[in-house]
Amino acid sequence: MPFQIRPMDASDRDSVCQAVEAFWGSVVIIAHLESFNCDTLPGFVAQRDAALVGFLHYQIDGEACEVLTLAALTPRQGVGSALMAAIEAHARTQGCTRLHLVTTNDNREALAFYQNRGFHIKTVFPGRINAARKIKPSIPKIAENGIPIEDEILLEKTL
Repeated sequence: MPFQIRPMDASDRDSVCQAVEAFWGSVVIIAHLESFNCDTLPGFVAQRDAALVGFLHYQIDGEACEVLTLAALTPRQGVGSALMAAIEAHARTQGCTRLHLVTTNDNREALAFYQNRGFHIKTVFPGRINAARKIKPSIPKIAENGIPIEDEILLEKTL
């Protein structure tokens, strides 16, 4: 069944915020020791028959576009890839020359997903997640796959 990608609007906020809370425990996410409230960030949604099947939040700063969240509620159906294609196209129209994001050392699926889409590991910040827990104590210490969550990994793609 096909899905549509479109810019997020006010009518999406409740369902997206519920999904963000389910994935990350709160509408506040932490990246590079900064707090971001997903309720106020721009983004894209993926919908199938008016039902939310994925979302992405971002911010643009000069020539850089940072992806702050990416989630597919129906995995392995192309939702994440379509959302990434949408943000890449949007970033280019905004004059961005690079796209970047962070993930954690335990997130092997995300690392593979992004590297398969042309991202490269730019920097690893050892122990940064321990510092992030001072801002957001609900960040788990151990991932579902058993890997300790400790390091932040910055990935970047030239547009």
